[in-house]
Amino acid sequence: EKADELKDMLIKRTPMYMTSEPLTIKVKFTDKGLEFFKRQLYMRPQFYTVDEKDKHIYIFNCTEVQAINYFFKFGKDAVIIEPTSLKEKFKVRYERALKQYTESAE
Repeated sequence: EKADELKDMLIKRTPMYMTSEPLTIKVKFTDKGLEFFKRQLYMRPQFYTVDEKDKHIYIFNCTEVQAINYFFKFGKDAVIIEPTSLKEKFKVRYERALKQYTESAE
């Protein structure tokens, strides 16, 4: 029973992200973001669906750490819609990066 449970966890979370629970994460891609998504396989969340009403919105089932590791490189081409807490973390990280680039240019 424990072996089956562990096997299921390995399939759903992958070994790299087993330390935290998966979340439902909604991401809205631009056209360019969707192209990038199709090419970027490394660390991409395996489980997702596409919103029926808006084909630019994808719903992922992955950990927060995996979402940060994978989606941060998309910049403006992938916006976290939900959860709000993760959206805020991205906002803070991008603001800090902007501040670093702005200060280093002066």
